[in-house]
Amino acid sequence: MTTAHHAAFPETAAVAVLPPVPEPSAMDEVNHRVANSLQLVAAMMTLEARRIADPAALAVLATMTLRIAAIAGVHRQLCRERSVGQVDRRDRL
Repeated sequence: MTTAHHAAFPETAAVAVLPPVPEPSAMDEVNHRVANSLQLVAAMMTLEARRIADPAALAVLATMTLRIAAIAGVHRQLCRERSVGQVDRRDRL
């Protein structure tokens, strides 16, 4: 962080200038969109579950929602580690 002075302000008034924030990469944008899409699908399933009274259908929606959450978790882990290596599936099952 550096300090800049402006002619309109007295010498004692310094303004902190932060370093520029790097632009997100194309892959960051793709990962953001994937995460948002998974969240949207899970939310839509939750909304649909509110309208359903059949316990069997609710169980299916709950299982699907958990699967989507697992996929989202793996996606987050891969994004965080910035690798396309292995993911320990025991954490997700």
